[in-house]
Amino acid sequence: HVPDFVVDYWWLILLILLLIAIVVYVILMKKKNRPILGRKERVLTPYEIAVNSMSHLRQQKLWEHGMEKEYFTVLTEILRKYLEGRFGVNAMEMTSREIIQTLAQNPETKDKREYVRQILDVADFVKFAKFVASDEDNATVLPVAVRFVTETYQTEISPLPSVGRNDR
Repeated sequence: HVPDFVVDYWWLILLILLLIAIVVYVILMKKKNRPILGRKERVLTPYEIAVNSMSHLRQQKLWEHGMEKEYFTVLTEILRKYLEGRFGVNAMEMTSREIIQTLAQNPETKDKREYVRQILDVADFVKFAKFVASDEDNATVLPVAVRFVTETYQTEISPLPSVGRNDR
């Protein structure tokens, strides 16, 4: 025989048990550093950030509206942030020359440093020497930056399982 208070207050007992289960779930998720509801927001890779930013820069058409200095300032900032995020190079605090020297020392960027040199040389002239870049220079630096980012992009590759091998 079930006690009368259980029959009369079954819904309250069920509610309390449900609340206890929710509290336990929240505590466990916090301990495991997982989101309580849904998924964690995906963090963009340095590659994705750079490509998205360059696409946005292209759409702004700054150099076509006589804003060359702003165009090159934004482009070099995108490139510097990519170098920092992708290779750990503190490019935001480095001169163009220091960036090129650093890229020359990295096996992954050694053969691609000319892309960056081409961009930074024109950008430095435009930003600091009041140089007016040619339409060709303006039109080619963004595709060169995209090429550099694309060619140095690296995906996370998980090691392949050893199938049918005896590792002794």
